[in-house]
Amino acid sequence: MDAPPEVAFLARWRDREERGVRAEVADLRYGLLAEDGTERPALIVASGLFTGRQRVFAFDAGPPEAAPRSGLLVLIGWALVLGLGALITVSPRLSGLVPQYFGRRDLYREAVQKGYGLSTGTTAGLAALLALVVGLVGATVLRAFAATDALAVATASWEPDAQSRMVRLVGSPAVLGGLLAVLYSSWLLLNVTWVGILAGRRHRLRPAQAVSLVVWPRWPWLLLLIGAMLVASLSPGTAGGWAAVLLVAALVVETLAAWRALVDLTYVGYVPQGKALGLGFAIPFLVFLVGGIALLVTAGAEAGFLWHLAVRS
Repeated sequence: MDAPPEVAFLARWRDREERGVRAEVADLRYGLLAEDGTERPALIVASGLFTGRQRVFAFDAGPPEAAPRSGLLVLIGWALVLGLGALITVSPRLSGLVPQYFGRRDLYREAVQKGYGLSTGTTAGLAALLALVVGLVGATVLRAFAATDALAVATASWEPDAQSRMVRLVGSPAVLGGLLAVLYSSWLLLNVTWVGILAGRRHRLRPAQAVSLVVWPRWPWLLLLIGAMLVASLSPGTAGGWAAVLLVAALVVETLAAWRALVDLTYVGYVPQGKALGLGFAIPFLVFLVGGIALLVTAGAEAGFLWHLAVRS
């Protein structure tokens, strides 16, 4: 080196609890001045450097700026809980099905079979609430994963414009939750259609009956909603692992709900168990299982790496 450099920056990295939090996802802002006009350490460095007043800087940079919590998700979660309570309160038929489902399953099946206590509007409202609950849980999981490097690695091959749209979507919890709710509504509609096909023309199910068979077994999503609100309240450095637990629990809930719905269908729609549980559950389950195994075989290393990035604390 012929001449010493004009400026040399020396820094010692120290892992903190907040490491891995991506600024664009956590909505952090950097610059010379804070929003209230307060000078940040960067302004002292820049002004001293470019005016020639100072060449050596030694000061405590202080703790990193705390990332904002997803308070909006928690607020929406409580709104959904209150909405469910209000729906049960204003609908005596729906409130009558609750003790039957959890206490006397035979009475619940008879009520669905004969259409007792089933209102198309109330049942549709219950399905809409379920979709919103799933959307909130999914948004919480994705935002927790996005606070790590998993999102950046997964979208590394995307066009910059697509990456930017994804970042904006993840940074808008209400929009993200709404989009996931719409996608889950399509999944519910597919399940309702499948139940109707299995029932056949001889014992054709009304829409309210089919929706009830699909929606009621998915009540554990309410427990996942509570878990999602807790995860949304955690710091980004610790939320990833618990979000992974929520994701696995969601897959278990969906699998058991599909099984329970088809078991109820054998009583409500007089569908033989071989047809309902074999054709209706086992074959689709095996298709998904084979698809998952194929994914692990072809992209197991990549998927494992992304999972490691998402859950590490």
